[in-house]
Amino acid sequence: QLGFHHASTDKMITFILNDKIEIQKEEEIFKKPTMQIQPIELEKIKIELEQASEIAENFQKKQFQNEIINKKIIILQNIEELENIWNITLISRSFNLLNLKISAETGEILQHKLESLMGLIKK
Repeated sequence: QLGFHHASTDKMITFILNDKIEIQKEEEIFKKPTMQIQPIELEKIKIELEQASEIAENFQKKQFQNEIINKKIIILQNIEELENIWNITLISRSFNLLNLKISAETGEILQHKLESLMGLIKK
């Protein structure tokens, strides 16, 4: 899946890439209401998707080796305070989320956090 921020509607359009390209309907973006979506500065992107994924996997294997990863969500985005980052969320079998923010320019892990998915569910 490939998501694209549509600036005029401030919504996300998702493209599903299989044998053919399917376009999903626009959806709300999961963000704080005051947050502005910044354009990605492609000329500053030095770390490719595969490299960022490998950095995240190596970190997980060293720091959280007991977490067995089932799913990855990877987003390339420009966050004002961090600039161009790979925002990678690894979801484990034990329903934990490991989120890493990796500089798309240097490959440095700028932030990481492990939290329970169950703790995020509002009662």
